[in-house]
Amino acid sequence: MGEKSCVMDIVPTASIAERIHGDDRYETAAVVAWEIAPAETPLVYVASGENYPDALSATAIAAQHNARSSCRCRDRA
Repeated sequence: MGEKSCVMDIVPTASIAERIHGDDRYETAAVVAWEIAPAETPLVYVASGENYPDALSATAIAAQHNARSSCRCRDRA
């Protein structure tokens, strides 16, 4: 009880959280991409939303290049 919790140190300085979502995982991915990357971002990484490892690796490389990532379904582009 004598030690401070990490959460207690962070919570007072954390910004207010906003819940974002879409109708399905593809729309949610699009909303997240628009929220975290600047509108003028010229680069977008696209991955299949049907293959988790592909989407995960595309998101990591997109973040490294300050770009957007987008998950797409086969029948929607």
